[in-house]
Amino acid sequence: PSSVQEKVLRSLKKTCTCSKTKAKNILFTLLPILAWLPKYRIRENIVGDVVSGITVGIMRIPQGMAYALLASVPPIFGLYSSFFPGLIYAILGTSRNLPFGTMAVVSVMVGSSVERLVPERTELPAGLDNMTEFNSTEDFLQELRTQDKIAVSAALTLMAG
Repeated sequence: PSSVQEKVLRSLKKTCTCSKTKAKNILFTLLPILAWLPKYRIRENIVGDVVSGITVGIMRIPQGMAYALLASVPPIFGLYSSFFPGLIYAILGTSRNLPFGTMAVVSVMVGSSVERLVPERTELPAGLDNMTEFNSTEDFLQELRTQDKIAVSAALTLMAG
């Protein structure tokens, strides 16, 4: 048994050593932007990239708002879902030609799940009898339901991908 243990320890020491090159490769694998950004040719690519960015922005803003309404959440969350995937993918992504962002089918599926899972609120939760920032109980109940919808849609999105 001790010889097996020694073999395992030698193997672990061999594969788990850290060098500057290994650390750099791991960092570039986790954050691909560190590999391509220093090689980016600004003079050659900036005009096309700015035009592409403006075009994508013009398309994504109304599209994200519409998809948020399909998902039964306020339109501002559609703007978030249009902006952040592109930003995150620019930092972590490895493919130059991969579409990302909101999709109609997913939005409809999330919306139907949200409507099914979030019930209408008819009474205030215990301990919330004294409200000063809302004009009426109905406004407060509607705000609570909106928060519930956001929570359910965020949970679905994080679990489904």
